[in-house]
Amino acid sequence: NSYYCNKLLCRFCNWHGNLFSYMRKVTILFFLCLLVGIVIAQPSQTIIINEDSIQKVKADSINKLAESPDFIHVSLLWVSAGNKVYTASGHSALRLECPSNNLDITYTFEMNLSMGSIMQFFNGTAPAGYVSAPTQMFIDSYRKEGRGIKAIKLNLSPREKQNLWKYLDSEFEKGPQWKFDYMHNGCSSMTVNALYQCLDDGSEIDFRNFEDFKDSSYRGVLPDLFMLSPWVHLFWNGIMGTDGEESKPFEGKLYPAVLFRESQHMVVIDSLHNERSLTIGDAYELKKAETTDVPFPVTPTICFGILCLLAIVATITEYKYGYHTLQRVTDIILLSIQTLPGIGLLYLLLFSQQVGTSWNWLVIAFNPLPLLTWLTVRKKKGIYMKCKTVMATALLIFMLCYPFIPQLHYNALMLLCSSFVIRLISVRFINR
Repeated sequence: NSYYCNKLLCRFCNWHGNLFSYMRKVTILFFLCLLVGIVIAQPSQTIIINEDSIQKVKADSINKLAESPDFIHVSLLWVSAGNKVYTASGHSALRLECPSNNLDITYTFEMNLSMGSIMQFFNGTAPAGYVSAPTQMFIDSYRKEGRGIKAIKLNLSPREKQNLWKYLDSEFEKGPQWKFDYMHNGCSSMTVNALYQCLDDGSEIDFRNFEDFKDSSYRGVLPDLFMLSPWVHLFWNGIMGTDGEESKPFEGKLYPAVLFRESQHMVVIDSLHNERSLTIGDAYELKKAETTDVPFPVTPTICFGILCLLAIVATITEYKYGYHTLQRVTDIILLSIQTLPGIGLLYLLLFSQQVGTSWNWLVIAFNPLPLLTWLTVRKKKGIYMKCKTVMATALLIFMLCYPFIPQLHYNALMLLCSSFVIRLISVRFINR
């Protein structure tokens, strides 16, 4: 019996030992699984921390790169004059480059012709704003016209360059929010405005060598601006009313060629009164002009001088031989010149919101009244003669005001008014 008891006891102990060993293995396996689960559960949080760290490192590296003077390059661009009325003064733009990000964008302020029209320009309601384009596309847009493009680098701080890019991008996103007018919101004045917006607090641009230019009126800059385009000069002098005698704001008179030329003499003065030149280095050519700037040979002075001579010949021959084809052609030409521009000037004076059209002295000489008089009372010789006498007297007084009205300081206009007077007073001496 003791043998069987001992044997049974041994079997129990062996089974118990196996059970203990099994439970120990299960326990170890359980804790191993628990540990693996904890490890597996942790990486998602670790990855987020790593991503945030990476983004922070990248942002810090970009900020450090942006603090380099060579991270962004800013250049002032000048486009040579075109052959249209609204391109004869040239064009201004800003070029911004970021070589490390392969960015090369040109920003410019212009009237949006896709949304507006020429009539909206004359009404003073044409939409305008900052637009952008890849620089190569900007250059190619002037290739067909054969216009040249020059550039000069601007000496702005890294922060000012970033501010400029942010400002131009934000204005571009807003779309055409301005109303285009040639005296205040032009391409050059708005280019200067963008530079004002990007300067550090307390800094300002000092326009050196501009004292005479600052004191001149808007009309006073026209002869230099349109030296090679006398007909364009006549056009702008004609539509610019008495507002053209103003001299402020100064930036409005900075037409493209002057802004580009004089930018090399401008300086930036910071809050501590330290000065630095606005530009770096010399101007360079982005695109060579394919056309040469040659003055138009037939100027308004020559043309209206010939017309005045024609009026004299027509009057003399009418006195001797009567009213024939020469006299009739001369009167039709003069009547057309008086009437057609006169309608335009009256429209600007009465209906336009465009800056510079508050009052225009030329409506005294150019208006539809002579045509209306001819249409209504030409058969009533007594009344017709009196009407012509009154108009001739008004024109003579108008011409005598030449020293006091800057708008008349244009020889071609005086020749044209003389032609009108000659044909008007001829009725007093010739019995038709």
